[in-house]
Order: sequence, then C-alpha cells, then structure tokens
Amino acid sequence: MYTLGGPEGRTPIPSFDNMAWDKWMGRSFKQRIVAQEDVGDFWVSTVFLGTNCAWGDNGPPILFETMVFVKKGESVRQERCSTWKEAEVQHRKMVAEIRSSRTPWELRALWEPQVLRKPKSYRAAGTVLIHEASRAQRKLLE
Repeated sequence: MYTLGGPEGRTPIPSFDNMAWDKWMGRSFKQRIVAQEDVGDFWVSTVFLGTNCAWGDNGPPILFETMVFVKKGESVRQERCSTWKEAEVQHRKMVAEIRSSRTPWELRALWEPQVLRKPKSYRAAGTVLIHEASRAQRKLLE
C-alpha cells in the first residue's frame, strides 16, 4: 500500500499502517487524480491507485492507471505505470491517440494490433460466416 507525499504530494510513499492508509485514501480523492478529461466520445482518467498492481513482479511498483471509457461507461483501454511523471506522459499519449484517430475502429486497430485487418468473412469448422450482409440481405432487413 502507498500514499502520496513529498514536496508536491506526487511521490509514492510505502504505507505499513492499514488504518492510516485507509483514512488517507478516503480523504485524498482529488489529490490522487493525475488528469481527467473528455475527448470526443471518450472519457480519459489517470489516477494514483494506492496499491501495487505488479502482482509478483520484482520490478518497480505499478501504482498509477490510465483508463479510457466510452462515455456510456464501458472501459476500452487501460495502461499502468510507476510514477506520477510517467502517468502524465501516459495520459497525454492516450489523449493524443484518441484525437488523431477518425473512428473508433482506428483506435481499436491502434490499441489492439491483432485487429488491424477488418475481416470480410470468418472460417469456422469449414463454414464461411459472412461478416457483411449482401445488398439483397440488407434490403430485406430495411
């Protein structure tokens, strides 16, 4: 468990007292926000978590998280890092990626390299499933 301290209140400090940590987390909500902003149809939020999310890793503690949400509430991207400065950079990078993309599909392709090619069809158990309906099928659905 960690709190924030130091001259600017942005330095993670290990906490060994559960009660003190719990009280600090309860009263420091605004202090834990690195950045939050609306970007088009998305909400980008970067915060100090207070707990190490590097489960079993011997590296530096992972204490900050940037999440991107569709404004309806669904999270679509998450990244974590160790320091306040890294969190600021991570937040700006994510905002820039959203602003530079024209469509949600472009964002998904950027964030998930395995979906770079939008398939026209899928092959499953020898059966071809058509991804996009033919013109005739679309007219029937209208």
